[in-house]
Amino acid sequence: MWDKKQISQVRFQKLGVATNYRDITDFMDQRIAIQSQAHQPAVMTFLTHVENSNIDTIQMHYDDRTLIKLWGNRFTLHTYLASDWELIAQVFSTRLGVMRNLAKNAGLDIDVALAKVDAYARTKQMVSREELQEVIGCKDKQIVYGVLAQATMNGILYLLPTNDLERIYQHRMYLGDYREWRLDGDEQSIWLSRLLLRYLVGYGPATIADFAYWSGIALTPIRKALKLLHEECMEIEVEDTVYYLVKSDYQQFASLEQGIYLTGKFDQAILSYKDMSWIVDPCYKPHIMTKNGHCEALIIVDSRIVGIWRRVKKGKQMAIEVTYFGTEQTLWRPIIEAQLNKLVNAEGFEVQEIFYMQNKLS
Repeated sequence: MWDKKQISQVRFQKLGVATNYRDITDFMDQRIAIQSQAHQPAVMTFLTHVENSNIDTIQMHYDDRTLIKLWGNRFTLHTYLASDWELIAQVFSTRLGVMRNLAKNAGLDIDVALAKVDAYARTKQMVSREELQEVIGCKDKQIVYGVLAQATMNGILYLLPTNDLERIYQHRMYLGDYREWRLDGDEQSIWLSRLLLRYLVGYGPATIADFAYWSGIALTPIRKALKLLHEECMEIEVEDTVYYLVKSDYQQFASLEQGIYLTGKFDQAILSYKDMSWIVDPCYKPHIMTKNGHCEALIIVDSRIVGIWRRVKKGKQMAIEVTYFGTEQTLWRPIIEAQLNKLVNAEGFEVQEIFYMQNKLS
């Protein structure tokens, strides 16, 4: 019999917190998208969820273009598998009416701008944001941002994983096996149903509101896409809430995950579900996620978030601030410190000092 506790345990197991994934590609096939406005949180996601991953193996997956950065979910920059780019383009490329109107009001034809970007990016293996801004012919940073985001969702450009201050792009043709994609929205529900199915495989059981929160897509097209999945998915009702899951998950009951685990910032445990109560008391939401969407790194004990941690870089050393939502248990500190040292060392730094802020948020 399904209840909220069981739903939480199945989700927790799928997220790869207690039991890490063995391979970066397998992990991304389940996660689909990793928020990547800054590169470091994306790297930390792999370090905390993929067994034996390190800076070199992660960078190798970016260098060989297994992983690429695109705008997609919630109109923000994410890491995706390159093999998923067409799926992301088909789902998100037609959902930028607001940006199209902003460009029009500024006297810019976004379709003409995209054609110019496409033509110019084909001539060079790497192009900078500054070059593309000149090609677009607009000084408004918001509009340039929107055009380049649309270019990634249209299958023209992807962002290379350089430092966060330098934006370098490459045309999709340089990935090899190039072909034109038809992005007219005629099969929108079919493509969206494929993404929804992938989400339920990787994150379900979940509500359609959860998928809307994760993807940034409105509920009406989601409901239409869901109707196409009647053979693959089913619904269950728990405490007056309807959850959807793939049928193969119905008998896959998970046991309680005991232990202490750390995540990086912008972890999928928070970003993938609208209702946070499955993993933390909602009163702590403002301390985990700010109004501008910044998401803190998490401390999870026995499948519940008990606090957050922050890093302060000082040269080759780091200070760490740990803040608990309640009272620290005696056994937590040595385990947390060992994990913090392991993660920071994996990035090539040393932990200088760890500060504990007990009961600050209680």
